[in-house]
Amino acid sequence: MRKRFIAFLLFSLFTLVCYASVLFSSAWWWFAGFLSLCIPVCIGLQFVVLAYWLTKKKFLYAFLTLCVLAFGLPFMKATFAFHPRLATKKTRQKNKSFSVLTYNVQVFNAYTKKDKNNEWAKNNIRWTKYNEAEIKCFQEFYYLPNHSVFNTLKEVGTTEKYHCFFHTALTDKRKGQFGLAIFSKFPILQTGEVNLQDKSYNDAIFADLLVHGDTMRVYNVHLQSMKINEKRMTDTDKWKENLLDLAQRLKYGFAARAKQIDLITAHIAQCPHPVILCGDLNDVPYSYTYFRLKKMLKNAFEEAGNGFGISLNSPIFYVRIDNQFCSSNIVVTDYETHNEVIYSDHFPVKATYQMQ
Repeated sequence: MRKRFIAFLLFSLFTLVCYASVLFSSAWWWFAGFLSLCIPVCIGLQFVVLAYWLTKKKFLYAFLTLCVLAFGLPFMKATFAFHPRLATKKTRQKNKSFSVLTYNVQVFNAYTKKDKNNEWAKNNIRWTKYNEAEIKCFQEFYYLPNHSVFNTLKEVGTTEKYHCFFHTALTDKRKGQFGLAIFSKFPILQTGEVNLQDKSYNDAIFADLLVHGDTMRVYNVHLQSMKINEKRMTDTDKWKENLLDLAQRLKYGFAARAKQIDLITAHIAQCPHPVILCGDLNDVPYSYTYFRLKKMLKNAFEEAGNGFGISLNSPIFYVRIDNQFCSSNIVVTDYETHNEVIYSDHFPVKATYQMQ
């Protein structure tokens, strides 16, 4: 029993170190990113240990296990949520609420040769166009002027009478533009970009909006991707090479996103208005990226979501990497992941807010 207790203490110490890893930037300590990925596994095993101590009637040890689990409550809250939808449409209208959509549209499948006659793209554009959210933030947005399908700024914006801010990150050979877009039913007062100080297509933009008489800033961000090849992940013949490649990609991604989120949060700290931040973080809810934002803003999923809120449309990775955050003086009344929309490798996420 003594050996088991020592093993339990060592495992509990490792669990606490993993918890603490989200406080350290992977830009200067890249190993923290790998430790943070162990958090859900550690929590799950701690519940197994708790059950073991209870069956052995070792209540003191069970209490110590509960203490370790208590420190993990912020990560459990970030993973699973339950909020009965109590607010009605009538109540929301009375309180001048508004909804915000964030969606990585995967360039509307503009480069997918398998999409005959662009039917997949047309369905995706149609969905984004007719969604009723007053504010829409898109990542990997693609715009090809005068094209019958990909003239998306006109289709999504002008047709539905949205104000628009589109920031181009790249331009392809046929003069198609790739970047971030913010569409708003509310007037846009000012726009800008957060300089992420890198040469990648990842970006962060913002727009100041006049919402029901109040000025509010909306950030749309797309952080560094892992660029993981899912087909390669299932190749068991070269598992050693694939595992090393995955580790290298994870290491680079952890460090890049840490630098990017530090620049974004520094920009937010200077903002004089209430803030809503949307986008594809390309990081899990137990990461430096996520908890760096949570120091300043509330997470909409944690405030009003239900279930796990999985936003990545992948047969391998069941994670929530698309998020919405807001200032403390903004109330989140509803949150929904549209997992019925399968036109992209991400699911759209919509939240409803009201100003206090």
